[in-house]
Amino acid sequence: MLLEIWAYICDSLAFYDKVIADESYLGTSKRRPSLRKLIALLGYLPAPATASFVKLVATSEGRLPVTVPAGTAFRSGSPAQVFEATDTTIIHPLNSKWTISAIRPDTILIDNPSWLLVEPRSEIKPFSKLLLLDYKDETQNQVLLVTDVETYTGADERKYTKLKFKSPAKLAKGTPLSRLWLLLPDHKSILIDLAAVMEVRDTPGLEHLLTRAASEGLGEYDWNHFRQKVMAKGDMEVLMAERKKQQVDAIELAMRYGIPTAGTIVNEFRQTLSSADKLIFEKRSESPPIEHLPEKFAMIDKNKRGVIVGGRIKYDQSRLKLNIGENWNPDLLIPVDVYGNLLEATRGETVRNEILGSGNANVTSQQFKLTKKPLTYLLAPSAMNSRGVQNTLRVYVNGIRWKEVATFYGVRPEEEVYIVRQDDQGDSYVIFGDGFRGKLLPTGNSNITAYYRHGAGKASPPASSITQIQSTVPGLAGVKNPLAAAGGSDAESADNLRSNAPRSALILGRAVSILDREAVSLATPGVRTVQAEWHWHGIQQCPVVYIWYIGEAGIEILLTRRLRALTDPSTPIAVEQAAGVPVSIAIEVEVDERYVAETVLKNVRLVLSLPGTGLLSPEKLGVGKPLFRSTIFKAIVEVEGVVSVTKISWNGETFSSYAMKAPAGSYFDFENGEILLNGSK
Repeated sequence: MLLEIWAYICDSLAFYDKVIADESYLGTSKRRPSLRKLIALLGYLPAPATASFVKLVATSEGRLPVTVPAGTAFRSGSPAQVFEATDTTIIHPLNSKWTISAIRPDTILIDNPSWLLVEPRSEIKPFSKLLLLDYKDETQNQVLLVTDVETYTGADERKYTKLKFKSPAKLAKGTPLSRLWLLLPDHKSILIDLAAVMEVRDTPGLEHLLTRAASEGLGEYDWNHFRQKVMAKGDMEVLMAERKKQQVDAIELAMRYGIPTAGTIVNEFRQTLSSADKLIFEKRSESPPIEHLPEKFAMIDKNKRGVIVGGRIKYDQSRLKLNIGENWNPDLLIPVDVYGNLLEATRGETVRNEILGSGNANVTSQQFKLTKKPLTYLLAPSAMNSRGVQNTLRVYVNGIRWKEVATFYGVRPEEEVYIVRQDDQGDSYVIFGDGFRGKLLPTGNSNITAYYRHGAGKASPPASSITQIQSTVPGLAGVKNPLAAAGGSDAESADNLRSNAPRSALILGRAVSILDREAVSLATPGVRTVQAEWHWHGIQQCPVVYIWYIGEAGIEILLTRRLRALTDPSTPIAVEQAAGVPVSIAIEVEVDERYVAETVLKNVRLVLSLPGTGLLSPEKLGVGKPLFRSTIFKAIVEVEGVVSVTKISWNGETFSSYAMKAPAGSYFDFENGEILLNGSK
């Protein structure tokens, strides 16, 4: 019995010893307080939740400029969030809105079309013969037999007459429609061939012709005789097809007399708009004073998709001229509106003059909790700010503003400073000095006050959802966001703490190596994973440190600033969002018959696709890195209940090679692709 009791005690002690030991290491600790304690030894502070930022377009009334003060508040719909203008901005009503005209292509869109759209000028019936003439290319002249005539409603919701032909029209793609004539011979029409000798100078104004399409020959006539007897009637159109020689002294003519025009060949208006198109406005644009000429524009299409571009308005032509290099993909959907009044705003609602508490000169290290949470942190990369974020808190003691510091280390006893720390619940605490490192608070009644903004996190409102003006601004008629808010992030996760804290200890306030720059990038809010390498830059024409990241669009500038602040100024840096390559992978898994197949496959899916930790998640795959087939096998067969993997297909084809590798700057995107297990998603 004693041996059994001793074994029981040893087993319990071993269990607790393992639990305690696990909490002593970053890689195995499970409790967040243990993680905080360990990373504190490295001097690493967990990244707080950061606020997203957004571009807003504003419309105003009247003809006078409108001032939108900094701090003007705007509210989104769902999720309900408050954004405030970062700077005072002056907008002008004449820059509020323009609409781009729909574009109608003026050329043949495909080779040898079997049908054409026309705006008829004569009645066209099935089995009519039409004469199609190209006055600059006689090889395209032809007779077309109409097999069907129907009313066609285009994607632009306009009605056209659609002519179908027995044989495709022999027209080359890109042929200008303005060169084409579509004629409908009737019983009064006369087509003749004439060979006559004449001088070119005797036939001024005649156009080049096309082809022979004679239905009735009238014999040969002297040119002067024909001109006097026939052309004098005034309703003759004469067209020439030259057989050119060095000295042209003879011309073969095909004359047509009295052939009415069947109609004008047209295309329907395009429903998309590319950056290569001419951006012409529907209405005449009036120029504001020169100091209010916009240089940045937001474009919003029919589906509420928006882009921000640089350019200028050519008011005399009522068009938008884009700067070189500006483009968007995919094309925008007509109609497209252009806005010239842009505002910048960040998430967070201001709290003014909140009383934190009372100071007591007999108490060291006093701390106070902010009422609202989370405290708003904004991205603020600089050489003096290794964390890359800055909160919006201002603390006043007896009406005098004290200074925030990152740590009390090295602070003198007389300095009026404080630090800010967050707990795992998102509450923020303001902590003051102890008299040795930082000044003690003076005694007073409710003499500690704060101004700050609250609101942060990854959840951000989508495009066109910020429409409410919370602060009254005279003349401001409305706002909306052409792009979704970006840059927001939640507080740093436990997994990120385990990987980022040790890597940050190697940086020491500067980024020298490629690994240093990866560590800096990974610690930036909104970045899921990153690839850094020396790579040739096509525009700069030199090798640069390329940073490809997986994360939110729109944070490239802020990430560049943070890297630039910690890197030698002579080092060329380029930051781009990695391109996702959607992939469909199908895996056949043999499940042990003793297990419930649905449960086993569910666990396999978690091993593969669980955000942040799954084998096929972006964080694990990385950017530009190979995915080994053996790695997939290993991860799946380690799941309890799996006997083996019988087959893996990659985009419908057998995954037979040892690995698949994404190109530099790209990654395999299974989140926008699909993962099929035994044929089911």
